[in-house]
Amino acid sequence: MVDTGWKAISTVVSETVSGATVWTNSGDAGDGVYYGTYSTAVDVAKDGGLTDRLKATGFGFSIPDGSTILGVEVRYRWWAEGTSDDGPRDNSVRLVVSGSLAGDDKATGTQLAYETNQSRTYGGAADVWGNSLTTAIVNASNFGVALQMRNDNSLNNRDIRVYTIEIRVTYEEPEVGNTGAFFSFF
Repeated sequence: MVDTGWKAISTVVSETVSGATVWTNSGDAGDGVYYGTYSTAVDVAKDGGLTDRLKATGFGFSIPDGSTILGVEVRYRWWAEGTSDDGPRDNSVRLVVSGSLAGDDKATGTQLAYETNQSRTYGGAADVWGNSLTTAIVNASNFGVALQMRNDNSLNNRDIRVYTIEIRVTYEEPEVGNTGAFFSFF
């Protein structure tokens, strides 16, 4: 079993969701800098207001052909404005396969801690998120992840920042030299 290590993305866009708050500077979540630059959803509406999807692709994986994909982990680093309960939380965390949302939604709905930089990891070394993933899919430039946030605060709109988005893929390399053929010289 091998993993790719944590890889930052090269492309991040704010994918429009009707009535949702757009992510500004969406590309800044992909620069790999922790807590320096970031994407921001400003003034996410109170009482269940949603953000657009922050869609990250272009991780540049080069997993060897014939490998078996065993699992995908996604790690976000973020910050949320506020000081009270019932605030920002993840609403949807889905893999992007061939450019489209695919597989299980890994959002927990757990509230983010306020006014502190934090990270959250989704999936695992043995979790393919309900997808049949191949090396061709994972190595493609349109493979990635999409995040949508929700503000459940009943009194105030909130700002949410995403600093980094990273993915780590666990896989098993194909056996080399074992063709299954049996030769006998007798």
